[in-house]
Amino acid sequence: MGKIASAAELAELLGQIKAPAEHRHPFKEYTYDELTNAPTKVYLCGDDDRPVLLTDALWQTMGLLKSGKTYFCMELGFCIAFGLCWRSARNIKMNSGSSSVFPRATATSPVP
Repeated sequence: MGKIASAAELAELLGQIKAPAEHRHPFKEYTYDELTNAPTKVYLCGDDDRPVLLTDALWQTMGLLKSGKTYFCMELGFCIAFGLCWRSARNIKMNSGSSSVFPRATATSPVP
């Protein structure tokens, strides 16, 4: 109980700590350098051709009452959690076998 975590163990548990993003004016135009040096997008589900859900993004599902929104989100979450293809879209598989508190992600490909 009195064990103190080393710096390496603490960094592994907490993952990469991101510096706060610089706030930009919503109507400020992007320069060519900013657009070409933009970080690559990482998808939890989908790819550049068929984007579904980005990592570190918010998701909102809207629809009529009793239209299947809950089932839709549960199916998507299940497929992401277990690394299954969701409606032939590529997913990130969460590796639950690691000793870390935070799971590591590996890419899976769709079923042909």
